[in-house]
Amino acid sequence: MKKKFSKFIIFWLPVLVWGTVIFAFSSRPSTPTSQIFWEDFILKKMAHVTIFGIFCSLVYRALKKSLSKQKYMEYLSIALTFLYGVTDEIHQSFVPGRDSTLRDMLIDTFGGVLAMYLILRILPKTPEKIKNLARRFDFM
Repeated sequence: MKKKFSKFIIFWLPVLVWGTVIFAFSSRPSTPTSQIFWEDFILKKMAHVTIFGIFCSLVYRALKKSLSKQKYMEYLSIALTFLYGVTDEIHQSFVPGRDSTLRDMLIDTFGGVLAMYLILRILPKTPEKIKNLARRFDFM
């Protein structure tokens, strides 16, 4: 029992912490990052891709260490990222100065898809030092 709990803490706590970070940022009113609309838009959407890419990567890592059957883990990771993106947008609809958009849900999901592509397709082709680092953090 103690081993399962410590495994849960090691692999799922980062997912919960990162989800909390996303929730905290979504609870704040939106402020412009630039006075130029397109710069503001691009920076915020890149942040969505990055933040949810990290979330998906952490979910994938946790599932990889938690499930005995590892088939379709990448799809489950993306699906959970999509669902969290949906709940994040619903949450934002209640925050003054924020709004909920389908576009942001899709951008969040794209972040997850991009993360899975990088982990499954690009990471195996990287130099051995990077692969060793990924193994050390249980991404490979």
